[in-house]
Amino acid sequence: MYYQPKKPGCPYPFKELAGVGVAFKLAHALLGRLPEEWLDIVAIGTISDLVPLIDENRVLATYGLRQLTSSSKPGIQALKKLCGVDGQVMEADNVGFAFGPRLNAAGRLDSADPAVHLLTTSNAEEAEEWAEVIDDLNKERQEIVSEMTKEAVEEVERAYPPESNSVLIIAKEGWNPGVIGIVASRLTERFYRPVIVMAIDPEKGEAKGSARSIKGFDMFKNLSKNRDILPHFGGHPMAAGLTMKVEDIEDLRARLISQANEEMSEEDFIPVTSVDMIVPLEQATLAVIEEMKQLEPYGIANPKPKIMLEDVDLKSAKKIGSNQNHLKMLFGKENYQLEGVGFHLGYLCEEVESGTKVSAVGELSINEWNGYRKPQFFLEDLAVREWQLFDRRREKKPTELLKTLPSDKTIGVAFERETVEVFGREVLDLDIIHVSEIDVSPQKEKETYIVMVDLPKTMEEFSKALKHLKQIERVYLLFKDHGGFFFETRLTRDHFKWFYGFLKKQGTFDLKKHGELLAKKKGWSSSTVSLMAKVFSELDFVTINNGLITVQDAPAKRDLKDSPTYRSYEERTRVEQELLYASYKELKNQVSLYIGEQDNKEKVEHGF
Repeated sequence: MYYQPKKPGCPYPFKELAGVGVAFKLAHALLGRLPEEWLDIVAIGTISDLVPLIDENRVLATYGLRQLTSSSKPGIQALKKLCGVDGQVMEADNVGFAFGPRLNAAGRLDSADPAVHLLTTSNAEEAEEWAEVIDDLNKERQEIVSEMTKEAVEEVERAYPPESNSVLIIAKEGWNPGVIGIVASRLTERFYRPVIVMAIDPEKGEAKGSARSIKGFDMFKNLSKNRDILPHFGGHPMAAGLTMKVEDIEDLRARLISQANEEMSEEDFIPVTSVDMIVPLEQATLAVIEEMKQLEPYGIANPKPKIMLEDVDLKSAKKIGSNQNHLKMLFGKENYQLEGVGFHLGYLCEEVESGTKVSAVGELSINEWNGYRKPQFFLEDLAVREWQLFDRRREKKPTELLKTLPSDKTIGVAFERETVEVFGREVLDLDIIHVSEIDVSPQKEKETYIVMVDLPKTMEEFSKALKHLKQIERVYLLFKDHGGFFFETRLTRDHFKWFYGFLKKQGTFDLKKHGELLAKKKGWSSSTVSLMAKVFSELDFVTINNGLITVQDAPAKRDLKDSPTYRSYEERTRVEQELLYASYKELKNQVSLYIGEQDNKEKVEHGF
């Protein structure tokens, strides 16, 4: 009997075979035996085609992965060597993240012929050459996707902000139509909106698009309502492909946004991540991961267990990759640590600060390199449930940083009038106010990012700014152009005692002529002598006339703190010690005292 699993009425019991599975069944029927020698190819096709890995597909993938491990096909051996997995037991991830993208890259950019030649050649040398060809094509594909994604993200943020666009449609000339589906998926992951990415052909006046959707918006059904401007389209609820006239793009955008606004609620635009289990950091071990591997092969309909690391310390976070678009992290709790990687999440590096407590959702895996094996976490989502302190005291381009912050959430606080004027001219979209005006400044409707632009003169000024603002999510400390003197000469009472004794012996002292020489001799800073002289003048211990210091006869006994200059110096020293030269931990503790018990929580990324 001739079977067509997807055809209505076909009695074949399993309906989810990939194309390679149907071909394998046909070969089985024609040969009159099971062609086991092709199971490695079947595994590659089944896993790469993203069909559900259940029932018969699970059997084909399981046996196929075993065959992949020991395959003698020159093309497979060359591919494994190229991907750095030669000699390893093959897993579905090797196919999904290493083999599949390389084999698909050829067809996406030009023709699938190189991939076919690789898998069918019987010559090892030729196989290595074809493997290099598809690897080069894959690198080219990655660069194209990265650049297109960057351009698309910039276009969304510039012209179609997700807050006011329930459906995102981005179109541009020069984009490669073979990778627009990947870019659409990236945008959907980042902005959690239904997305259509289109490559425009100006000569034909056509746009070829690839659509990806989210739960709650049936892409195929909604596109079907616009058949009058969509001559060619097809797909299913979560993805679709289409071709249309360029002049109808704006119309389609307006229609789909209207349809989405009618069908969807605000809750539909909040992504929900289902977590299988919360795993304490100390239990994320090789032994536990090995036990979980009994559930393999993972894939569609049998995904890897989704785990959550709850309230762990983010020890470090940095961008990695040739395009700096991936994120590498180190999580810690007590004496345990775990490395994590977030692919295409490099932008989160600006959204979360090392030293913050986070909760993370993702998958556990084993990282193998040069025979060394260790647990690794693949990040999918991240939540910050407390306010964050961003230590930018060494920021070299403060105005550039300020320009990246959302103007509707950010308030810049300056403690010098001059700072308000300078930064106000350079950062036009941001509210930068003097601390004296903070009591009358309007509160932001949303949670607030507060930026301390320069250094306060007193801790009272600092606390005033923090206590006034509510719902603080983030505190950025710039302290630009602080002009600190903490490390010049740390004055003690012994300094004052020696200097006063010196003046009494001299009777008079010409500060202008000999002040710098005295400072050099004592190893003091140049301003130290002048400051002490001013303090003595305010205490009526000496008089100063045009730089000439004269000691008073029998002055009244007074404390150094009676001098306004000394009190200012002490406070300034305290400010610098507690804010400018403190460690990150000390700084966060200090800021916490002033923020108090406000409900200062932040969500980064989706915040599951």
